[in-house]
Amino acid sequence: MRSTQKVSGWLQERLIELKKQVADADKALQDFKTANNLSSTGAQDTELLASLNTQLMNAKFAAVEAKERLDRIKRTEANGIPSAVSTDALFNDKRAAVINFALNNSELARLRTQKRDLVSRLAEMEARVGRKHAAVVKLRAQLNSIDAAIRSDEGRITDSYASEYEVAKARQTELEDTAAKLSAETGSRLRELESAAEALRNLYSGFLQKHKEIEAAQAETLPAQSAQIITRAVPPLTKSSKKTLIVAAGSMFLGLFLGIGSAFGREWMADVFRTPKAVEQVTETRCIGLPFVYAGQLPIEEHVLAAPFSRFAEGLRNVKAMLDRSSASTGGKVIGVVSAVSKEGKTVVAANLAALILSSSGSRTLLIDADLHLRNLTTALSPDAKVGLFDALEDPSRLDEFVCKRPHSGLDVLPNACTVRIPNAAELLGSQEMENLLAVARKSYDYIVVEVAPIMSVVDARLIERFIDEFVFVVECGQTKRTSVLEALSVTQLIRERVSTIVLNQIDPLELRTIEARNGVRSEGYYRE
Repeated sequence: MRSTQKVSGWLQERLIELKKQVADADKALQDFKTANNLSSTGAQDTELLASLNTQLMNAKFAAVEAKERLDRIKRTEANGIPSAVSTDALFNDKRAAVINFALNNSELARLRTQKRDLVSRLAEMEARVGRKHAAVVKLRAQLNSIDAAIRSDEGRITDSYASEYEVAKARQTELEDTAAKLSAETGSRLRELESAAEALRNLYSGFLQKHKEIEAAQAETLPAQSAQIITRAVPPLTKSSKKTLIVAAGSMFLGLFLGIGSAFGREWMADVFRTPKAVEQVTETRCIGLPFVYAGQLPIEEHVLAAPFSRFAEGLRNVKAMLDRSSASTGGKVIGVVSAVSKEGKTVVAANLAALILSSSGSRTLLIDADLHLRNLTTALSPDAKVGLFDALEDPSRLDEFVCKRPHSGLDVLPNACTVRIPNAAELLGSQEMENLLAVARKSYDYIVVEVAPIMSVVDARLIERFIDEFVFVVECGQTKRTSVLEALSVTQLIRERVSTIVLNQIDPLELRTIEARNGVRSEGYYRE
């Protein structure tokens, strides 16, 4: 054990020394690179030097070619410079800029045209009046002026070749200087410094790994090696504490208190409705609970028909009773199914409520999809409809032609056949055309169930509310915020006054039975799910 501790101490001292040596070697390497303007290492230096030599050779060839072109241009007569430039461009695509300058220069072309005209006129004038005539002298002066301008432009062409040669020469000089910095002596010194730094780093890593292994071995063996048995352990003769029952009871009460507090805290933070009684206390409106209905293979309006003695069907009968009681005093036939926000199940409630009204009393019932944004009702009941609500708004007298009849339930559905959302949907629902359509529907049907878009999502419900006699307000259990429901009812005063009942939808069936049992309701034998 002592030898291991000594080795560990020696390794620590050696690690400190090696760490300093590695830092010094790295600093010397970086200083050398900075002084020689180098950035690559190892095999990259060889690649860089080979690349520089290739670039240098190309630069020398470029300089020789530029010098040869410049000499050729200087040897060419003045009038032949553009021809020489053109010949050069045929074999060198990079001379395109010179070609544009030499041949496509509009000023140079204009001067040469003027020169040809003046030469022709001068020859004609000399033949007619002689060489000393004033007009001939004037033309000759103009010709000399144009020659000077042409020579000036051609001189600029020659200067461009000279500039190209100077650039190529400067590039060659720059590459020669860079290659000189990577000479054999510099590269050798660089590799020497890199090799020394790498060797010190490897040595430091090896010592560090060995030190970690020794430390791990000491952590496993030293506690056992240092342990000494003072006295042997024996079972206790007496209890260490005489308050076992008190501690157990206190722990139980504390756990119960914390659990109840956590449950109340989560419920308070969730701020949702879970029982119909809670809805009635907050909204002061009659609330009916509906259990969650599994979709299965049934159409959405046939749940109430497939299980007529279920809690779901009985809940909808309760809703119908509330509507009939209200409509007895108001004489209303138009029932709106609405919610505060989307995805609360109002489509299923509207479809099954209409099917229940039709099947239970035989009343003529029309189901209208007035949610012009999502079209959930149309998608579920009449996905292939080509005509519907918009056509009926244009010609209410032809309502029967636009209604689709469901095959099993016999329910009449007025779908929304328009698959594209329109910006003035709310205005259409609150228009005179909508009032006329509902007036025609009242004459043909005993009940008109209208699914309306959510109150908090769009403004549609606030415009159509004046045409609706009674509202069924749908709230999803455990999901819809209390604040959303209260705000929806507060911004639509007319809807709040005409809400016949609130439906707490999608309650867990087991939870609904628990609520009934808590309220003392005994329904055994009355329901068949």
